[in-house]
Amino acid sequence: MSSLPLDDRVTGYRPERVPPRGGPAQEVRWPDGATHLVVARVGVQTDDSAAGVKAIARVLELAAGESGPALVERVSDDDSEMAVCYWSDPEAHRAWWGSEPVRAWWDSLPVDGPLGHWHETSVTPLDQFETIYSAEFSGGPARLAPTGPTNLHDYDNSALDRMPATAHRDLGRERAEEPVTDLPPGESPRGRRVRLAEPSPSGLCWIRTAQEWSAAPDDQLASYRDGVEPAYRTAVAHLQDNPHESGCLSARLVNNLDANGARAAGSETIAWWRGIGDLLRWAHHHRTHQDILKAFWEEIVLKHGPGMRVRLWHEVHVLPEGALTAEYVNCHPGTGLLQTWPG
Repeated sequence: MSSLPLDDRVTGYRPERVPPRGGPAQEVRWPDGATHLVVARVGVQTDDSAAGVKAIARVLELAAGESGPALVERVSDDDSEMAVCYWSDPEAHRAWWGSEPVRAWWDSLPVDGPLGHWHETSVTPLDQFETIYSAEFSGGPARLAPTGPTNLHDYDNSALDRMPATAHRDLGRERAEEPVTDLPPGESPRGRRVRLAEPSPSGLCWIRTAQEWSAAPDDQLASYRDGVEPAYRTAVAHLQDNPHESGCLSARLVNNLDANGARAAGSETIAWWRGIGDLLRWAHHHRTHQDILKAFWEEIVLKHGPGMRVRLWHEVHVLPEGALTAEYVNCHPGTGLLQTWPG
């Protein structure tokens, strides 16, 4: 997929002669020949910290093996640690997931005891994918490919303009059926393997949206912590509590970890949506997201201007039919997409 000049793309939503506030942002520019991005979130869930450390070490050991991911980033919340694994070559992912060491490990995971394991793996066509970075910064997909400037931001539905597929499809109107699993109604996923029914529905959307402050001086970090983060947490809580109203199937606020598993200077939310239209309606029109934007503009942009070092980025995936596989082994009902299913 070629890198297009700033203003040379077909767009359906960009206002004429209205430049973005703050000038261009950055987006990932994939090399010619790149067609898909595979992302597998592999999680370990436990209250036993020693068992958890050993289990995530095994995940990382396997990820370092033949045909393993080109990039692994680590995140955690109160009960899970996840390896976020990226492949730019779907064949390499298939070889890794089908390899004897990986299959022997996954297929032998126990359905009882202190540990839960899960994976959610998506294969996204790059014309149904977009990124935006507030500054030049290597996080997520920007560690796989270079970034370049774009003016396609700071207006409603700009994410759709950054997805090439919208030149010939109205992705904003596509909405998936709610995904289903083989979990019997009313039963708990603990003590069993639960699989997403195949093929997964067309139109499912997920976002990884992050904030990073490793280079931020103390006054900027205080501005973020005191002025922006409370609004951010309120918004995530709203999504978690209102899946049917919002169309958000799952929202998980996690902390970034470094390569050694120590807490890093950043956090992010990983959220699943029935469709990108649901995501964009919430982002552009719901009070909780507007409160985040207002707080960031007032507390970070206006106070710290060009010297701001709190950096934001996101990636958004819109999936075709069959592009998602997921399995949960001895997990509790709030794990990943299990949050939307009874149990």
